[in-house]
Amino acid sequence: MPCAAHGRGVRAVKYAPCDLWRDPPRNALARLDAILAATTPPGPLTTFCRADDVGMGGQKFIQMTDCFKKHGVPLALAVVPSWLPLGHARLGRDIDLADPLFSPHQHGFSHRNTACEGKKAEFGDGLDEEETRRRIRSGRDLLRRLLGAAFVPLFTPPWNRSSAATLRILTEEEFRGVSRFAGATPAALPGLLELPVNVDLHIRKEAGVEMQFQGLLNEIGRAVASGHLGLMLHHQRATPGSAAFLDALLSRLAGRKDTRFLCARRVLGSS
Repeated sequence: MPCAAHGRGVRAVKYAPCDLWRDPPRNALARLDAILAATTPPGPLTTFCRADDVGMGGQKFIQMTDCFKKHGVPLALAVVPSWLPLGHARLGRDIDLADPLFSPHQHGFSHRNTACEGKKAEFGDGLDEEETRRRIRSGRDLLRRLLGAAFVPLFTPPWNRSSAATLRILTEEEFRGVSRFAGATPAALPGLLELPVNVDLHIRKEAGVEMQFQGLLNEIGRAVASGHLGLMLHHQRATPGSAAFLDALLSRLAGRKDTRFLCARRVLGSS
């Protein structure tokens, strides 16, 4: 049943560093090296990096994007359409949105929870099809107007959750890709390329620093072993510790002969 309150969704974006990045382990990089050395992918290590909740730019955003430029690693920028009108000018000063290294794309519409119950989602079953299409179209048209040829026809649903209707509408509205957690259901329809993430750098829900760091290492190890590492970032939660770890991780990935970085702009083209 559609949620009657979908038009009054509650903003649920809170930005605070997790315990891990307030005080990371001193041996963090040595342990990262150990997990990378101990894990062998079945073939080339396909790597896709995505930064969520983009809209206003700022110093942490610049620090993140400078890190990707330093290592020459592509980054998909998931832009919240309703946030961009206020932050577009600053965002355009902070980075060159036409830089082929970056792939600005659509991150929902307003990043508001529309679920009546259960886990948060903006484009889940709590949104009827008419409203789903309206939000997708409105967000896409706004991003096309503000970003021009830089806009990439990729859709990242807030909280990485989307209904079957959303996926169908995306194909009808000429999107070419969707990015969610690896293994997300329902599966995308033919013609909609999946660009999944499976490592969450900034949001850790384990209890305590050690369990959070071990959980992160476990995700990295499983990702490498699977042959696909999809890194999800939230720059607003960054600290000097997480920035140093990101720099080290990108350096190590870029230095591997088996790494193949996925650039959404190159794979999907421009809208």
